[in-house]
Amino acid sequence: MNNSKKILLSGGWGYGNLGDDAILIASISLIREQFPNAEIIVFSYDTDYTKSIIPDFEVKLSVHREIYGKIAFKQLNTYKKVFNIYLLPNILRRIYFKLFGRGFLDNDTNCEQAFSETQQKISKQCESLFERADIFIMSGGGYFNNWVESFISRCHELRLAKKYNVPAYIMGQTLDKFSSDKIPLAQKMLSSVSGIYLRDSQSFSFLQSMGINSFVGPDLALGFPTYGKALDKNIVFIPAEVPKTSKIILLRSVSDIAKKYSLAVKVCITRLYCADIIDACYFAKNLKKLGVKVIFKIPLDYNDMISDITNSQYLISSNLHGLILGYISGSKILCLNKGWKFEAFMHQCNRDAFLLPLQDVSYKDIHEKIDSLINDTKSNGDKISELSNIVHTSFQLTFI
Repeated sequence: MNNSKKILLSGGWGYGNLGDDAILIASISLIREQFPNAEIIVFSYDTDYTKSIIPDFEVKLSVHREIYGKIAFKQLNTYKKVFNIYLLPNILRRIYFKLFGRGFLDNDTNCEQAFSETQQKISKQCESLFERADIFIMSGGGYFNNWVESFISRCHELRLAKKYNVPAYIMGQTLDKFSSDKIPLAQKMLSSVSGIYLRDSQSFSFLQSMGINSFVGPDLALGFPTYGKALDKNIVFIPAEVPKTSKIILLRSVSDIAKKYSLAVKVCITRLYCADIIDACYFAKNLKKLGVKVIFKIPLDYNDMISDITNSQYLISSNLHGLILGYISGSKILCLNKGWKFEAFMHQCNRDAFLLPLQDVSYKDIHEKIDSLINDTKSNGDKISELSNIVHTSFQLTFI
């Protein structure tokens, strides 16, 4: 292919998920390797924020933002973008979620109808970008999912690529198992894609059931392990979406291990969502009460998050990109989630033994698993290099 291309790049950027910015930076680097002279235009839900991360690139409002405005900030309860509803009494909080909760259109929306009705909301400028583009890349991670507004917006991106005969590629995705009302539209849109690179075998099997070809490789963020070495003797702890029933036993386990080995605990955040921040504050406050040395702050942006997460010897997380960023900086990692993308990542890096979903586990289960993490002697080095090479090769193969 001619390297002088105009490439449109979309992904889960600008929503407040700082971990996804690692995919953005990796995506741009991979595109630069494949097309050194390409002009790259990035779509983002929050252009000002994304521009601050990649100041040398043109950033445009995403299709999602054009169609639905700022509603995602309410649905995700993004920190500093909307009022923090977790300050409300429970009854008012429930009313808020009923009105604005993420995916609140799921149960009563005809996706085909909504897809048709929202076409006119896409600006002429956005249409023009697709009309003049040579390639469209929809990057990772869990970007194409069951969230109705998001789903319809991704379908529109693929529709625009098809309308203007722009080859479309999907890179580093984990797909939701789309609900039955979404499958016909998803199948129609995905069948027009020129190449699909997924990051887990369950998504591959799901697409295969729809008659759509794809292949599986590691998360794109694994392609650039440049975050240094894990030197600090502490535990990075990322408690995103910890089940209520597990909070106390997880708190006790982390506290007991930290005191047993004289480790500090860095309570970290990878998503600027109020729910994640509330959870982090809960653990930071209560670990201190239990006599643990705690390091905690809310990150300002992606770069601030990187400095918080990397360079620690141990990392415990229920968030995928927290795990990935820790892993490629040399941390020994423990995963507290068993979703598709988590299982795939832990298997790819040969860390299956350190996958511990929090449902129906005891204090003993968690304590023993963290203790074995501290005493694990296996190095990440060779496997990191292997996965990085696979990412680069897989990205290149998608265009063949």
